[in-house]
Amino acid sequence: MGKKKKDFDAEAAKSMTASEIALFLDERERKFCVEYLVDRNGTQAALRAGYAAGKNNSSARVQGSRLVRDPRIMAYRRALMKDELEAHDVSKESALLTLLEVKDRCMQAVPVKVWDKATQQYVETGEYVFDSRGAVKAISEISKLAGLYEPQRHEINAGESLEDALLHAVTQGKSL
Repeated sequence: MGKKKKDFDAEAAKSMTASEIALFLDERERKFCVEYLVDRNGTQAALRAGYAAGKNNSSARVQGSRLVRDPRIMAYRRALMKDELEAHDVSKESALLTLLEVKDRCMQAVPVKVWDKATQQYVETGEYVFDSRGAVKAISEISKLAGLYEPQRHEINAGESLEDALLHAVTQGKSL
């Protein structure tokens, strides 16, 4: 027999395993979580977990919506995803290393080639291009993983104009 729903502590669940959290769920709720991870569709997950469809899937839609917001369900899904990542050896460090490889690859200069009708082959133009969008995205994701996007606050002092506050924040590398 599982634990009581009212005894569930969402904060404590952050350090619990999926099997510990599962004790707070019934079988259909556990099945819903597994099915939800397949396609992130609450209605379809509710149907596959055995909840009633209702007219035009309205009952399943309501159940799916309710379930995805339930703190016990959210904690169990989070724990299942964590287990899945660990099973595939995905960590913050491995993600960071992969992103660094992507950034390096995107930053590589690739020669621009054009078709030369006379020689019937591609020839280099002397220009080079790189994947700037990919590089910027990889750098952005690396910065997030490294914690460089943590918000900083700047208080506006009494009598200080908005322009002065903005100028001060920008020169200090802070946000308002």
